[in-house]
Amino acid sequence: MSFPSELLRPRYLSTVVNDPHMNVPGLITSMFFSTTVTSTSDTIDIREDIGKGGMSKLIQSVHAAHAVGGGTAKVRSYKLPVIREKKIIKSSDLNALSVPGSVYPSGKNRNDEMKRYVLNEVRNLNDRFHLRMEDFAINMAQGGITYTDQEQGVNFEIDLGFDSAYTPTLTSAAAWDNKDSNGNSTADIVADIRSYSSLLRKSTGAGAAVCILGADAASAFLDNTVVQKKLDTNNFRTGQLVVGENTYLGRFANVDFYEYADYYRADDGSVSQIFPADKAIFFPNRAVYGGARYFGPVDEEEQRFMGGIFAKQYEINDPSGRVFLIEAHALPIPKYLNSTVVATVV
Repeated sequence: MSFPSELLRPRYLSTVVNDPHMNVPGLITSMFFSTTVTSTSDTIDIREDIGKGGMSKLIQSVHAAHAVGGGTAKVRSYKLPVIREKKIIKSSDLNALSVPGSVYPSGKNRNDEMKRYVLNEVRNLNDRFHLRMEDFAINMAQGGITYTDQEQGVNFEIDLGFDSAYTPTLTSAAAWDNKDSNGNSTADIVADIRSYSSLLRKSTGAGAAVCILGADAASAFLDNTVVQKKLDTNNFRTGQLVVGENTYLGRFANVDFYEYADYYRADDGSVSQIFPADKAIFFPNRAVYGGARYFGPVDEEEQRFMGGIFAKQYEINDPSGRVFLIEAHALPIPKYLNSTVVATVV
């Protein structure tokens, strides 16, 4: 069974992938890494601002730093990792298709059914690609990432050098889900928020504006009686974005709270949670955070592709079918060191 001719156009996959209705990034990517920057190299040098005074001592013993306008800045080099997702659609998959009411559809009905099937598979592929990018964004917001380079087969580690004060773990008595013998919470969530907001002011000049909660952290947050009394669920601003299965919970202590619930679903059917269930990540507002996705070139068959996300399709013989591939050399990078507080709260 041959593929419909419309699906064999050289630019078919690129057109679909770049369709704004399909090109929907994850929650953290869209909120804090929405800016894109294109580089001519897969290794980039980024100047990182290190807050307003006093922070330079954290890195001067290892990295060169210099004063910039009363604050501190330094330059780091990053190797852009490869993000690659592919899907093999076998000819036998198309042969097995049927249209309701017809066991062996043919002609236009069969052609339309094949197009719908392939488009749905490409959409799933595109979703997986953006969730992989989102996974990188989540990890970089927590201070770094370890990944396996899919071209070289070796592990790379990127460590943004966050100070340990920005990755606190609450004691069992202070944990958001802890209760005394009478069933009353022992947590002081307001005090925690004030403490984390103060840390962000030191490093970015702005306090906490948004908090993303993992599933367990969100449950404990919503179960807290102080939160229940004061949580403003009517402050959802017009035009604010909620992506996928993630949920806006409300506004509390001048911070907008979200629950992160998206999962990554692989081709083999396995499901993995991409946001840590026990974490609460506090961000300054997106303008202050100033993160961006940096894209390097993709080398393909003696050609260099520039411009972000590369997509192609090609035939294979064993099994007979076509490969649909989406690839980028990309990394989400925050503007500031210590630009989030990543708290383990349960």
